[in-house]
Parts: sequence; structure tokens; C-alpha cells
Amino acid sequence: MSSTNDFARTLKALHKPGQPLIVPNVWDAPSLVALSSLNTPSDHPVAAIATASWALAHARGAADEDLTAEQNLLALRELAPLAARAGLPLSADLQDGYGARIEEIFTTAAQYGIAGANLEDSIPAAGFGRGFAGSLYSKADAVARIQTALRATAAAGVPDFVINARCDVFRLDVAPELDDATRMREALDRGRAYLAAGATTVFFWGGGARGLSTHEVQTLVAELDGRVAVLLTKRDGGHSTAELAKMGVARISIGPSLYLAAMNAVKTGAAQILGGGGLLVVPRAMQPAAPVLQLPDFSYTVPARIARWAFRGRGTCIHTTPAEEERRRVFPFPSRCGCIYSNGSPYKELQQRIARLEQALEKLSTSPSPSCSFDPGATSRDGRSASVPPVAAATQRTWTDSTGFVERDPSFERQSYLASQIAELAHPASAESSEVADQLKTLSDVSSAPARSNTSRSTALAGPRADPVLKREQVPSSFVLKIIRYLESRVKNGAKPLLLIVHPIPDLDLLKNLCQNVYFPLDPMTVGQLTLFNALLYFAIWEVQSRGDSEIDAEDLAKYRQVTDANFNQGVEEAEIIAIANYENALTLCLAAYYAHTIGDIVRHQAVVSAAARHCVQLGYHRNDKGQLSPEESHKRRLLFWHVYISELGLTLRLGRAAVIQEFDVDVPQLNISSDPRQAVWDTSLRLFTGFSRLQSKIYRKIYSPGAIVALAAEPSKRQARVATFAAELNQWYMEWHQIKSADAYYPMVHQHTFMAVDIIYYSVLTLLHRGSTSSNSPSDISPECFAAARQGLETHLRIFPSVLASGPGTVSYYGVWIFMYSSFTPYIVTFLHSIASTDTNDLQLLKSVLDTLDDIAIGYELVHRQKTLCAALYRIAKAFIESRQRLHNNGNHNGDEQSAMDHEPFATTAEQTLNLPLQPDTIQEWGNFDTIVEDWETQYFNQQSLMLGNSLDQ
Repeated sequence: MSSTNDFARTLKALHKPGQPLIVPNVWDAPSLVALSSLNTPSDHPVAAIATASWALAHARGAADEDLTAEQNLLALRELAPLAARAGLPLSADLQDGYGARIEEIFTTAAQYGIAGANLEDSIPAAGFGRGFAGSLYSKADAVARIQTALRATAAAGVPDFVINARCDVFRLDVAPELDDATRMREALDRGRAYLAAGATTVFFWGGGARGLSTHEVQTLVAELDGRVAVLLTKRDGGHSTAELAKMGVARISIGPSLYLAAMNAVKTGAAQILGGGGLLVVPRAMQPAAPVLQLPDFSYTVPARIARWAFRGRGTCIHTTPAEEERRRVFPFPSRCGCIYSNGSPYKELQQRIARLEQALEKLSTSPSPSCSFDPGATSRDGRSASVPPVAAATQRTWTDSTGFVERDPSFERQSYLASQIAELAHPASAESSEVADQLKTLSDVSSAPARSNTSRSTALAGPRADPVLKREQVPSSFVLKIIRYLESRVKNGAKPLLLIVHPIPDLDLLKNLCQNVYFPLDPMTVGQLTLFNALLYFAIWEVQSRGDSEIDAEDLAKYRQVTDANFNQGVEEAEIIAIANYENALTLCLAAYYAHTIGDIVRHQAVVSAAARHCVQLGYHRNDKGQLSPEESHKRRLLFWHVYISELGLTLRLGRAAVIQEFDVDVPQLNISSDPRQAVWDTSLRLFTGFSRLQSKIYRKIYSPGAIVALAAEPSKRQARVATFAAELNQWYMEWHQIKSADAYYPMVHQHTFMAVDIIYYSVLTLLHRGSTSSNSPSDISPECFAAARQGLETHLRIFPSVLASGPGTVSYYGVWIFMYSSFTPYIVTFLHSIASTDTNDLQLLKSVLDTLDDIAIGYELVHRQKTLCAALYRIAKAFIESRQRLHNNGNHNGDEQSAMDHEPFATTAEQTLNLPLQPDTIQEWGNFDTIVEDWETQYFNQQSLMLGNSLDQ
């Protein structure tokens, strides 16, 4: 059989200007078989086949933009062998290469037997409405991505891989600046660059609405030497393949047209049958020659035989006829059963295992052990079933659920409320618009709903809890061994798994030992051990899936990732996890905090990491063992402690609460920096974030905590000194952080994306720090340093967000989690205050520009959506307020001196001018009281009064 590179060379040679390759697009095995059946010994109309991502997605019930890399690659893995068997090169629609994963995606595709691929220059998450700069990769980036894809495929053994580079210049939405001439100049500029980078052809299309004109196709062909690919269309005026060939194109794609035609045929046939007609008659000559598949009789597989045993009665043996015994002996078990046979007798070992299993089942049915119960859902070392000691099911799982999640100073929602209370909003200009009052009500409405765990992803917590974790379905041991061997092979090849880099896991021995305890137990399993095992396995499966370079079946990976996900999350809910302090439980809670972090569930994160911190303190992991432990044991404990330390202390300033771990009680040494330079980058990052978390905790403790407020009220001079000291420490930390180079780390792209929001977080903390330089809520008392830090934070966000957006929806979501949930988006509030105080339209434009980016971030995360709604309300308040003031000024209601005096009038200097509103209560649910007050406001009364904080600010 031809090699993949042989197919690639064949595919490349088929691209001839004027004699175009016509590529029919398939979406599954039947469509590929149907097309390949058109080829006969005397006629060969199908020269190559391609997939269409739109058809692939819709055949799986998804939109094109929702087709995941895993789904796409799984389809290619199924189709590539069929195409190779038919002697046809297969080209894949790999969309934009899935953002930062492009090298991995193209490597995997080549390994699966793909000879070529479409590579788009549009950014999926950006849509087509943002012009060249917003909707497309820059020309330089697109060229670099083509070169990356070709390097990856060459390294995978396909140096002649064919890139059909799709240029979406003509697909962009209509805009005044995008006339036809401008689009053509950009298309030619990009087309030449793509071909020079190694693309075989450049694929141009204009979407379903615009299309490409005859003149445009002719111009592209003439300027790019015919190395042009186009889409066959049925719209009015569309050209036939013969006409396109005459124009000189090199490739014609059919796209999803065959899929649409097939679905229409299904509808037509069904309508005829359901309407009283008969089956459509398909001429035999048109019927595809389906491959002959010898399907085994699955009634003799192990699960079926166990089922027959169960249904015949637990107290009787299975009696078989001689014919049945013969069929057992010769039954051809499928090769994917995962069993390992000896060379001499391929099925003997399996038959012996089956016999032993049936005997064991018989014994269990007649003499059950008092210490062990059989659970059909569990799993043994044979990957079939396992006996696990039962535990009593807990009556409910509520300890991680927060019914009154509290955010105090200086949390984002708390600051949003305080910002609505400034005196400047009582300016007479507010009388010109009722929107200020309306948006203040919006602020209270958003905050009145209790914060709860994020629901963007379905987890094991959905639905009733039927069984304790020890009784739930477990993963087959044969699958676990594949995962462990894969991870060990990476270690052996010098590619340390992410499992050992990102998480506090010292080595693979931890997973292997737990595996032994689960499948070969000498002692009863604990909930903590089994939950930790599922947690480690979950993250390991995620890594294997993400890389896509293993031989493990993709369906098994997806199935058992879901199983371990459910077991992990269900196990964390067990009371034993929080009640018993041991290493396994503390590590499980630490991993649960990381899990909650990645899905943006700050409520659950706070609950589990606080429990992990209490375990660490109780176990003494925060203290120096002074040589009492072995180096390995000491390292294992320190590694866990510092991960918990970062995770917990990093929330103190964000949530406005003290940490469980107190700095004065910690003397355990920091972790050593690895001698491996690539691991050293991660180690240094961990150490620096330890310092950053410590700084955030100190800022809360020394400036925002109740004790600090009382102390600083008695000695106000200390406030400025503390702020200056912490600002210097933050600046020093920021300078050290920028010495880290992601390119030098293991998995440089992962490192870069993990810490992509550090600049935003830094400016958020710096803004919060300077905001604490005064206890006043008046914008006029906020320091210039605070305003400057806030502006830098928002401008930095606008600078880096396009690259975040270009990396795909997953990166955007994770970025949103960082800037909204694990740092307070204070720069937005402070800039709002500055815009009100100075009536600054530049501030207003900055608020609007940032708000426009939040639509892409807020999708899917409830807590992010809440904060985006608060930002929107703040922007509308500022906009209505500034526009009202400008109208008053332009209408000449006051002369210049009177206006100036009005602008700077010290409102609310008397009790009569002050409207005292209650401060935000301790729990968000109590915002309902505030809401009723706002609803009772009369707009005229509101517009005439000052909004000032009451005297109870610090009460």
C-alpha cells in the first residue's frame, strides 16, 4: 500500500491550472465509500477526496464553529484507512488549525494518513465583521502558521503535505472601507505570501451571499499563476466545473453540497413513504459497493455470557450444548478487546479467564463474603468487574455548596456598589436623563441574585446522587495501563507530562501505586484514595486527548474522561474528604480547586481550597520538618503545600477575606529550582506566584481587613506609607516576572497561555493597592497613581486581547476566568469614577472599548456575565451623566462662571443634601432590601439629591 507521503505527492501533482482537481467532500464512511465506488477499472473520475468541516459538524448535530479538534481528528482517523484502501489521497478541512494547537493538529493528521489540508486565515472566534485586522490573522501570522503546519507534517513523515490555504478576504462582512478593489489588493498580497510560504494553492471564497465574480476569479488566476482554488456554487450565475477549468483554476471544491443533497434525498424519500408512497427505486448501477464486513456473533462475548448467566438464575450453572461449546472455542473475538495473547494459543488465556470469572460469580451467588460485595458497575484488573468494600452513602452533598457566598471589601461587586454612591452623580445634569437611576437599579438587580457555582460545564454534580463513590462505575484496568504507559513513554523520551508540571504530583509512582491499590487491593480502599485516583486519571486523560498523538482509542478516552470526571467530583463531596486530614485528601482538594479554577467556579474553588489549607496546617506541612523526613517525602509535602498556598492566598484580596494559612506561622522552605532548564521556568513561575499571592494577602491584611481599617483610622499617616511600601514590592515582583521566557519552558505555548493574563492581574492589584491610599469614596480623593494604574490595566487588556481572541474560544474563556474571577476588575471601576469626576470623554471611550470585548468573554460563565453586566451599567451611567452635562452646558443654562461653580459645588455638605443609602450587606442575598429602596426612588427626587455614603462606612 502507498505511504502517506506517496499520496501527498499524488495529490500535489493533481493541482494543474487549467486542468483542475475536482475534490468531492465527504463527511462519514458511507459517503466516502459511495464516492470511491464511482471508480472502476475502466473509469477513474474520483482522483482525490476531501472532508468538509461544515458537513462533518452538521452530521454530528453541531455547527461548523462548534466542531472540536477531537471530533475532527476522530473522523479523520476513521476515514483515512478507507481512503487509503481505495487508493485515494485524503485532504482534511482543519479549519484554522485550532489556534495555538496547529502544530499538534497537523502532526496528528499526518500520522493518521492525511495527505493535505485546508488551512484558513480567519479567526473562528472573531467572526467576519471586524475587518482585516480583527477577523483575520495578520499576513505574517498566517504565513507563520502555514510554515508551522508544513514543518509539523514533515516531521511526521509527510514532507510533501499539501496545504490549500484558504483566504477569507472576500468573505468578510460588507464595510465602507472594504470595497472590491481593497479586498482584491489584500487577497493578492496574501495569496503571493501564502504560496511563497509553501502552500500548493490558495482557496478564495466569498461566502453564500457575496460569492466571487468572474472577473475576480480571472484576476486571481492571472496574478497567482493559476494556483487558485474555488468553491463550486449553485447560485445564479455560478460556473460549471468545465467553465472554471477554462478560466485556469487549479482546484475546485464541492464543499458541503453533497451532504445537503444527501439530506434532501432523505427528506424527499421519507416524505414519499410517509405520504402513502413506496420506496424510492435506486438503480443497481448507482448503489455503492459496500465493503464486506464479517461481523462476529456477539452473543458469545464476555458481557453477553455474563448476562446469560445472570438471567438464568444466580444459583445455577450455565449448561451449554456441544454446538455452543464449539462456537465458544472458535469464536473470533474482536481485536480491539484489549487482551494480550500468547503466541502459541491466542484464545486459551482468555477462555481460562472467562472460566475463572464464571466460577467466581457462581461462588459469589451462593456464599457472599461479609466483607465484600459485588458491584457490576465496578472494574477489576481484568477490565471486567471488581469487588469494592462498600461504604454508607452520605445523606447529602452540600459542604461545597455556598448558600450565602460573601464578597467584602475590596471585591468587584462591593466596589461597583460604592462607585454608585459618589456625590458627583447628584449633579443637576442627571435631571436630563433617567438612565442614571435606571442603571443604578441594574446594579442592584445584578447583585441581588446569589452567586452560585458556575454552570457552563456539566459536571458530576448535576442530578441526584445515587451511589457513594466506592460503588460507582470505574475505569477498566487495561485502559489505565495504556494511559500509564503513554505517560511513561513521554518521560522516557524527555517530554515530561503536563500532569507532573502543572499539578503538585512528584512522579508517576503516585498514580501507579494508586492503580495497584484500586485493582489489587490488600486493604480496603478509602474514599480519598479512590477519588484521588480518579482525579489523577481525569487530568491524565485530558492531556492525552489534548495532544492527540497516542494510539489509545478516542472513543475510550472520551468515555472514561467522563467517568473519571463524575467520580472525581462526586468523591470530593464525601464528608470523609473534608473531615479526615491526610495527604490523599489534601491533594484531592487541591486538584479540585484547580478544576474549579479552570471552569471559573470561584464559589467551589474557595470552598475546596480552604479545606485543603486546613488539612495542610493540621498535618504540619507549613512547618519545616528539619530533616525528620526523607528527602522524597519532604519534597512531596512541600510541593503540595506551596500549590495550596498560592491557590488560597491568591483569593484573599479578590474576595475580601483572610486566609486559613497565616504567614507568621509558615517556615517551610521554598521548593528548589530544577537543574533541568525547561522545568526551571515552571519552578521559577511557581516561586514568583508564591510571592505574588503573599503580597495580595498582605495588602488585604494591612489595608482592607477590619483590623487594618480600625488601626489606620487611628493613625492615618501609616496608610500612605504602607501603600508606598507595597507598591515598591509589587513593582519589583513585576520586573522579576518579565525575566521569565515562556519559550524556554516545557510546553511553551501552555506556559504562555497559563500566564497570559498576568499583566492585567498586576495592574488590577496595583489599582486596588492605590485605591486603598484613602478611606474616602470621593473620586477627587483618589490618587493620580490609582487612576494611572487603572488606565494602564484597561489599555493593556485592549492590547493583548486580540491575540487571546485569535487563540480560540477556550483561551478566551480561561483569560476571562483570570481577569474577572481571580482578580478584581478594579481598573474599570476606577476609570468610571475618573470619567464622572472629570467628565472625560476619553475615559468614556476607553470604557466602551473594553466593554465591547467583554461580550466574547462572558459567554458560558455566569459569574463573568454578572460582572460584565455591572460594567455595562457603569458605562451607561457615565455616558448618560456626561452627555447630560454637555447638553446643559451647550444649552447655555448657566454662564461660564456659574457652570464652573456648579461643576465644583461641594454637594452634600449638609444633612439636607445627603441621601444616605445602606451599604452592601454581608451576604449578597440581602441586596433585595437595597433593591426595594432603589425601586421607590422618584427620578426627580433622585436628580435633586446627592448620593453620599452614610456615616456607617466603617461600621
